[in-house]
Amino acid sequence: MGVCSMRNRSAIAVWTVAGGLLSLVSRFANVVLFAGSPDQTLSARAYAEAVLGAGDGRWDWRYRAINATFQPLSAIWPSQSDHCRWAWEEEVSRAMETLKQNDALDRSMGS
Repeated sequence: MGVCSMRNRSAIAVWTVAGGLLSLVSRFANVVLFAGSPDQTLSARAYAEAVLGAGDGRWDWRYRAINATFQPLSAIWPSQSDHCRWAWEEEVSRAMETLKQNDALDRSMGS
């Protein structure tokens, strides 16, 4: 394996771990500060509460503030123009993948 390839793998690993840690902090804050679910980041919750109508309007400003924070990244990462929606879609996708894996496990065990 070449040096460039190893650097790329290291960078991807660092990026993945950093993203996981940020997600963990966000989920922790959602639970501790806002009595939310540990399965939901603040960004995904802001989208669900403000846009999908799951809330009472208190998350509208948080939705706007979180998206404004991530807006500068949209130049290199277009999905970040609506970070909260992206976070919500990622969480839904992860949940659906987990359900598929559980279903496959159930079938393999004869359930």
